[in-house]
Parts: sequence; structure tokens; C-alpha cells
Amino acid sequence: LNKKNSILDFKKAAEYLINEGYTKPKKIAAIGSSHGGLIVAAAVINKPQLFGAAVIDVGVLDMLRFEKSEVGSTYTNISEFGSIKNEAEFKNLLSYSPYQNVDYSVNYPSILIMTGSDDTRVPPYHSFKFAAKLQQNPSQKAPILLWSQDKTGHYGANEFNAKIKEFATVYNFLFQELKNNN
Repeated sequence: LNKKNSILDFKKAAEYLINEGYTKPKKIAAIGSSHGGLIVAAAVINKPQLFGAAVIDVGVLDMLRFEKSEVGSTYTNISEFGSIKNEAEFKNLLSYSPYQNVDYSVNYPSILIMTGSDDTRVPPYHSFKFAAKLQQNPSQKAPILLWSQDKTGHYGANEFNAKIKEFATVYNFLFQELKNNN
């Protein structure tokens, strides 16, 4: 039930890099997959001014619906995150769930959201809903992109050339979004 601490630690790491003069916020790219995607998404939604771009791959993005999913390891996730059936745990989940915390008065940094159509651990609807909500944000100026791959699961493409395409897509996105950020 301490996942929120991981999010706080991630934001603190970005703040440290900025405060120590190693970089500027607009030059920080955050990348996370699965539960790491949750951490990146929650950090970017909570402190968008710390990041220039983000890539969220097969992220757990709607913490209030995840328990009701028929895929993934529900028991493990409940023991790690908590249950929506327990009031205190529900409030904790709500406090950091990326989907529920999108603020329509905020222009978030550029975000690439990736998912696979056959993911049996994190249902693709997490990515679809999150991308749609961000794209509907009237304050959003930076691009919010969704890339869904057919016949791929939680770990992305299996074929060598398809995996290369995934990496090329991620790094091309980050290069394009960060190159002009001063």
C-alpha cells in the first residue's frame, strides 16, 4: 500500500536533477512500463512542470477499475495497491490514480502512451481511456499520442524487427519532443 512512495521518490529524483543544475525540467524524459508506467503517469499528472516528455508503456492508469479487471494478477495487485472496497485504501488509490487526477486546466508535457492489443496483465483500456481523457483536455497543447500494436502482449513485440520499430518509435518521439525544449 506504499506505491505512492514510489511516485514521490520519482518526482524527488527529477527535482534533485533540476535543483543541482544537471538539467532543466523541459529536458527530462520519463519512461515507464507496467507498474513503472503508473509511476511515470502519476508523477507527470501530479507535477507536469518537472518533465519535458513521457512515454507510458502498458501502464496501470485507472487504479479504481484495475481491481475489477479479469486479466492480470488481481490478488497480487490488491496486496500491493489496496482495494477499492476498503475506504482508506480507496482514498489512497484515488489520490494518485493517473486517470482520475487529470486536471483540465493543465497543459501536460508531450506523452506517448503505448499498449498491446493482447496484453493479459494490464488491459489496453487503461491506455485508451487515459489517452482519450488527455486528448479531450481543452488546455492541452503538447501532443498526446496513443500507439496500440496488434497481436502484442504485455512485453511488446516478439519479432526482432518489430521490437526495433518499438524502440525507434520511442526514441524518435523523445528526440522530437525534447530537441526544441529550452
